[in-house]
Amino acid sequence: MIKLICVQICYADSRLQVLYKLYVTNQTSIQTAILQSNILHKISKINLINLKVGIYGKLKKLNTILRDNDRVEIYRPLIISPKELRCRKNN
Repeated sequence: MIKLICVQICYADSRLQVLYKLYVTNQTSIQTAILQSNILHKISKINLINLKVGIYGKLKKLNTILRDNDRVEIYRPLIISPKELRCRKNN
C-alpha cells in the first residue's frame, strides 16, 4: 500500500541554511527525495555525484529508503579536517 510520508531535506554552510519539508511515497530513496525537493537547482554548489548525506547525523547511502519524519542532511566537503583545526588552535 502506497502512503505519503513527511521528510525534511536540509543543507547549511557558513552563509546559508535551508530546510525543505516535503511529502513523498513510503518507498522513496534519499536520492529521489533530494531530486524532488529541487534543492540541486536552487543551490548550485551541491553536486549529486560526490554527495555525502545522512539521516539525523548518521551517514547513509543515496539508495536508503526514507521513513516518516526522517531529516536528510546534505553534508558539504570539509575545508579543513577537525584534527588539523585543533592543532592550529593549540599553536
